[in-house]
Amino acid sequence: MANLLAEEARIASRLEHPNIVRIEDLQREDGNLYIAMEYVEGLDLRETLRAASRTQTRIPIEVTIFIVEEILKALDYAHGYTFTNPSGLLRQGIIHRDVSPSNVLLSLDGEVKLCDFGIARSFDGVDLDDASSELGGLVEGKAGYMSPEQARGESLDGRADTFAAGILLWELISGRKLYKAAPGESLFDVARRAEVPPLRSRGLPHEETLFAIVAKATNFDREQRFATAAEMGEALGAYAARAGFGRRSFMLQGFLEQNFADSLREVRKRRELATRALASGPLARVEVIAKPAGASAVASGAADDVADAASAEPVLANLLATEPPTKRKRAKKAAIVVEPPVAKSAPKAPILPWLLLALCALSAAVWLLSRA
Repeated sequence: MANLLAEEARIASRLEHPNIVRIEDLQREDGNLYIAMEYVEGLDLRETLRAASRTQTRIPIEVTIFIVEEILKALDYAHGYTFTNPSGLLRQGIIHRDVSPSNVLLSLDGEVKLCDFGIARSFDGVDLDDASSELGGLVEGKAGYMSPEQARGESLDGRADTFAAGILLWELISGRKLYKAAPGESLFDVARRAEVPPLRSRGLPHEETLFAIVAKATNFDREQRFATAAEMGEALGAYAARAGFGRRSFMLQGFLEQNFADSLREVRKRRELATRALASGPLARVEVIAKPAGASAVASGAADDVADAASAEPVLANLLATEPPTKRKRAKKAAIVVEPPVAKSAPKAPILPWLLLALCALSAAVWLLSRA
């Protein structure tokens, strides 16, 4: 996995595009690799689809077309990227090979960014740095978004990525998954057949044109698909113009804020908590142990801080971009002593009134003796 992480950083660090998540730095410490990348505040498309399914919310068609258009811009840039690898060999084009909802990030600013080039390769099928690959001979990517040639392990070009973008478009329009495995078969079997049923009418503007774009993008024969991601993007842009869709980045921004406000507030809360944890010092691994006999109790405020730090742990890895890897120290282990609950003893009888009564009796005795 370390080699895969290094490969992802080397590939993605070459790509500079507003629709691709930027890699900031890669460092190795004690045999561990750390990757620092651009932080995108928002949700990924997988989270968005799941939340929309739970609340029975449909993503507006204007937002759907915008998301896929932005993905295609990222793919077109990567497919046309030319570079020279460390061996001096010229490489033309980078295929993503894992275009799926979890790798599409939707920001609160209305941006769409593609991430995770960890299994990308050049068009000739050679690993981009001519290094030995841990995935050699395997079929990489998520089977639910594969083209038939990718599922069969054949050589690929950019049309495999546009096929995946076509699946995303089909699912966003229909509101359901495309590939579904029957009992006794795998998603790879389904992807090899690549049977894409026609979309049902939704009463969309000029939907016959839109459905034709989806059908062409997901054609079993790649020679019948769009030749490039740019060509598919142009077809979607022409459809959006004909349908009269407006400034759709603002529509995406408004859609996220209107429908996922609670989720976004939780994201912001975890980010702020993790940022404070990073600012306070090296990351700590919290281990709760039983209180030994005679040990002092932890103050309630400290216990609250421990609970907050524990809740921030899942997002710390995503926020490492806020601190350069070269400045991070090895995580330290912190043992937190938690006192078990102790039954309260019965309240003691008040003694102040008895003391006052004794003092009064003593004063009276002294007065009587002085009169004798």
